[in-house]
Amino acid sequence: MAEPTDEQLREYAAKLPQIYRDILAAFAKADPARRQGDAVQVERLMQALPGTEFDTNRPTLRDINEAISNLRFEDIVEDTGYGGVHPTEVGERLIGFVTGRQAPTKVIPPLPVPSW
Repeated sequence: MAEPTDEQLREYAAKLPQIYRDILAAFAKADPARRQGDAVQVERLMQALPGTEFDTNRPTLRDINEAISNLRFEDIVEDTGYGGVHPTEVGERLIGFVTGRQAPTKVIPPLPVPSW
């Protein structure tokens, strides 16, 4: 599958229903220090969604899980296998269009090759 252009992703982001926009924006709220590719637990995403736990308009855990499943199907996020998800490269770009900012990239240098 070809990578979408920025314009295609921008148009796609503008058409996303609110639940998907909220979930993508929740990555930064759930972990403000998150870097590109870092996973976030689904429970933390849910806690970062707008509204309070008593808000009747707030999505349920079932709604969130279904929406995340749809994001997985479209290769926007991937499952970590430990109750968390992380955005794919396309997902990171899409988060940028939804939130107006990109998560910082990882900049940990590689270790030198041992000489022993």
